Amino acid sequence: MKETIKIFLKHNWFKIILIIIVLKVVGGAFYWYEWRPSQIRKDCYNIARDKAIEKAGTVTGDRKFAKDDYDTYYKWCLEKYGL
Repeated sequence: MKETIKIFLKHNWFKIILIIIVLKVVGGAFYWYEWRPSQIRKDCYNIARDKAIEKAGTVTGDRKFAKDDYDTYYKWCLEKYGL
């Protein structure tokens, strides 16, 4: 069994390395263009909402805030994290 694996690797090493490189490139592109931006948007939504509520100074516990404040904080956050 070990000999079969050694022979397979000996004859197909270039293909295996090429497949590993392609998988790393595809995985890196997925992370950079899909996963990372969606996580930044999700985090910025929460940050902007919390800051807008804090600025509104709601003491009664209701979660109301000004849309303009939210938009300002959201855009600031996106710029801060590189989107």
